[in-house]
Amino acid sequence: MGLYRPPVGASGPSREVPFRERSVNGTEQPANTAGVPAFDCTRSHFVFTESRAKAAAWPFFTGSRAIGRRRDADLAAHEALRRLRSGPAMAAERLTLGAYTGTWLAAGRWRSTTRAFYQRHLRRILPALGHLRVRDVRRSTVEAFLSDLARTGASRSTVSGAHRTLRALLASAVRDGILEANPATAMRVPGPGSRAEAAWSAEELVAFLDAAGKSRWYPLLRFLATTGCRISESAGLTWDRMDLEARTATIDRALVWHNGSHVWSEPKTRRGRRRVPLDAETAAVLRAWKADQAAERLAHGAGWGKGWADHDLVFTTPTGAPIDPPGVRKVMRRVARMAGIDPGRPCSPHVLRHTVATLALTSGKPSTLVADALGHDPRVLLGTYAHAVEQAGVADVMAAVIDGGPRAGRDPVVGRVT
Repeated sequence: MGLYRPPVGASGPSREVPFRERSVNGTEQPANTAGVPAFDCTRSHFVFTESRAKAAAWPFFTGSRAIGRRRDADLAAHEALRRLRSGPAMAAERLTLGAYTGTWLAAGRWRSTTRAFYQRHLRRILPALGHLRVRDVRRSTVEAFLSDLARTGASRSTVSGAHRTLRALLASAVRDGILEANPATAMRVPGPGSRAEAAWSAEELVAFLDAAGKSRWYPLLRFLATTGCRISESAGLTWDRMDLEARTATIDRALVWHNGSHVWSEPKTRRGRRRVPLDAETAAVLRAWKADQAAERLAHGAGWGKGWADHDLVFTTPTGAPIDPPGVRKVMRRVARMAGIDPGRPCSPHVLRHTVATLALTSGKPSTLVADALGHDPRVLLGTYAHAVEQAGVADVMAAVIDGGPRAGRDPVVGRVT
């Protein structure tokens, strides 16, 4: 039911009258039988005249265009409704999650590894939820799916990855105006474990680097452990991006390992483009490594690098090929065993990145400074490692500053109130 509003400029009565939609053949009548429907596109609702007699003499309008008398108005109204029901709005109303996913994947501009991550988890999501209309997906829908996934024996990382994929997919639907809010946000989902929990302690890191000291991989492992760079950023680093005199490394691209091969890529995020400072010891280690790498190249002759020799990569395998995450993880596990680190502890290049972030924040370094060095968003950084900072405690940080500063060595009892 609706209310009558006479067309602008009409001389008919101004009283509002209830109505309902009538068909073109006239089988449905308005609630007030004196009314005759016409569709006003400027307000997207039916309008009626008070009197059929007067209405027959009035022109009807669709927007600002005169469309004639009653039957013309009926035809125009129903044509407008037909277009509305078959137009973009109704198409979005009927759109399923499976159909929208195809559009989302086609339009996405991600790194190859990110796309592969989404596609891997969509193979679990679409069989369960693909038939649903996008607008029918609720928070309870997502929670029920993730709970079922966990009950079937999926690992915590798989459940977390499925949630991240759904959250990204539904966020796109919000941006496209299909959903008003993302039902996959603000949810407590079992994840693969805290990144701060994955980080090593300072003692473990020192033992690891001591064990790696005699290895040809020590320059790479020290670089990762002191800068927190991603493995793809380190793999794509070339000597022309290294300024060992100024002790900086410029990160402006990455060499990503995808489906068993290397692919050049932009840094993972906009903040990934940065200049990373190096400590004096790391700069000296890299300077010595440059000479050792040149000796390796000379020893292998023309076969060194397998097509990568012209890229002048900083970190390479013994045969001159680019480093890859599986190979580096294997080296790290071997060194960790030599260092006596618990075999159950996480051990990967990304663990070193988490360790840098955790130790820097818990030592009291400003979050903005740590985020800049890691190519991270400061807000995301604090959200990720807040628990570790809380565990360290403000008192512990301040005690380290005070007791390790100019007052170090003084009797801590002096000045105590008794």
